[in-house]
Amino acid sequence: MSGEVLVVANAMSRSFGDDVAVDNVSFSVQRGEVVGFLGHNGAGKSTTMRLLAGALAPTAGSARIGGHDCMTMQARRAVGWLPEVPPLTDELTVREQLAFAARLRGVADPAAAIVAALRRCDLSEVANRLNATLSKGTKQRVGLAQALLGDPAVLLLDEPTAGMDPKQAASLRELLRTLAPRCAVIMSTHLLHEVTALCTRVLLVRRGAVALDVSIDELRARGPSIEATVLAALDGAVPEARAPETPVP
Repeated sequence: MSGEVLVVANAMSRSFGDDVAVDNVSFSVQRGEVVGFLGHNGAGKSTTMRLLAGALAPTAGSARIGGHDCMTMQARRAVGWLPEVPPLTDELTVREQLAFAARLRGVADPAAAIVAALRRCDLSEVANRLNATLSKGTKQRVGLAQALLGDPAVLLLDEPTAGMDPKQAASLRELLRTLAPRCAVIMSTHLLHEVTALCTRVLLVRRGAVALDVSIDELRARGPSIEATVLAALDGAVPEARAPETPVP
């Protein structure tokens, strides 16, 4: 891990009227970290990602990407964001979709970036198909390809394997392993096996606030299983780390 901090949330909050979706959230993520972002549906995970991606402005506090305020163009161009529902236009082909996204992002060499994204996400064979004709899992891969255009320093992935078959999901996990050393990854998921397979750290939110922020190794040390510890934290109980067992002579 390089130690370079790429994502900083500082007392970040977001309200919609009287509804507080994100409540005084603070954390940072370094290059090389893969953070599993966990929580109940409605806990504030997607809203937090939208704030970091610059799609929403905080109502209090701040977020910075690569040293830039999240609402600036410099920050937005440093982020590859895959929302829960990929933002695809049905009438475009996969290649046209990526070309459009590359222009919006100001990618320096769009032709090369598109070829690389198609290859990385195993989309070359469907590059000339309309988005409307794709399966849900393939649409997820197109959304991921959009997020990877220009090799962003930060990846925000909201349920990236939703709708994927086991082979597609395994391929995506392998891709993220190869990308992780060069960027900071925050990945929202409900699948704990993905957390154990990919993540170096877990950030768990409950009712919009951070309830747990620990390394994957510390998470293992806090209970009989990662699942048990996560379920306890979701219910409001945060187990303490267990003392190491004394070896029997």
